[in-house]
Amino acid sequence: MKPKEYLVSIGELTEIKRGRLSLAHIEMCKEAAGKGISIEGYSVSKGENTSTGPVVTKEKVTNEKVVLELMEYRYPENEFQAYELNDNGRKKVRSLREICRHSGVSLVCCPCDAHRIVNTSGTGDVSVYIERK
Repeated sequence: MKPKEYLVSIGELTEIKRGRLSLAHIEMCKEAAGKGISIEGYSVSKGENTSTGPVVTKEKVTNEKVVLELMEYRYPENEFQAYELNDNGRKKVRSLREICRHSGVSLVCCPCDAHRIVNTSGTGDVSVYIERK
């Protein structure tokens, strides 16, 4: 549970807003963590002296975003190129990072063999083909 969620649950805060917690609220979270309530960012360790009880320390919580690769690249950009044919039969280079309208994933990972992407004018979609560079 997050610290502000805990404070709302005990009635100390009325709603979760942006901003930092006060020192009094931090102490309340430390006390709760010491009593065994799991609160994110607070860790409990046994005290050396049993009369003092557990020692609660506030840890830094990061909001670092992690990017995961969900699919293997079927068409790596350094090996393949996407093309669309113009009305006059000329090849027009397109990005492999465009989204396929059939499968809904990027062309580098697209499992289908009938690739369609949004037209450059944005009025419809156009078929593309992918070939090795």
